[in-house]
Amino acid sequence: MFRVVLLALCLNSVLCSSAGLDCVHDDKIVDFALDQTKNQISETASHVSLPFDQRVNLINFLNFGVQLSATDGKWAASRWSRFGNTTHCEDSIHQSDEGYFTFDDVVFDYDKINATFWSIEANGKLTIKFKPVFSYYIVNGTEECALVSLKLENVGTPDFQISTDGWKGWFVGRILHYALWYNQVGVAHDAFAENCHGIFTEFTKHWCGKMK
Repeated sequence: MFRVVLLALCLNSVLCSSAGLDCVHDDKIVDFALDQTKNQISETASHVSLPFDQRVNLINFLNFGVQLSATDGKWAASRWSRFGNTTHCEDSIHQSDEGYFTFDDVVFDYDKINATFWSIEANGKLTIKFKPVFSYYIVNGTEECALVSLKLENVGTPDFQISTDGWKGWFVGRILHYALWYNQVGVAHDAFAENCHGIFTEFTKHWCGKMK
């Protein structure tokens, strides 16, 4: 356990050397796993359904917001790639990679949404576009190989497109747009992380396979 903790702290050659670990910038294995996972992205995107049902607050400390329910959703992503260099560390019993990866674009389309603000209700469509950056830390040890840390670091500048009809739709749509923008990181995290974890599972499988 002590050695695994040290792997996460390996940020420079001096620390790694004193800990008995060897750390270098090495992108080969991560690039291989990313490349192998690209097929999983295209297959998953064509079949997934994304339920989305939650209250989106306008102000964090007030229970004042829009109740949003979205169904008949699908998602698409383009060009999953490494973002920056990978820090690869290893000793006689452990290997790890730490770094970032990103998507050029992630798009969620919901063909049916219902949004309610106070007693005003509107139906329509919702499209969410963003460019996420994730940090990851993956370890191969004596007992298991696992993705031990995955964090959404950045969503770029999200774009929320809402299509509704009538004055009620216009009004609720404007309020919903503000609420989604105000909670953009949480919305992007919930939409992506909760529904697309299969991509990360596939990435881990290919990375661990190269470590055997």
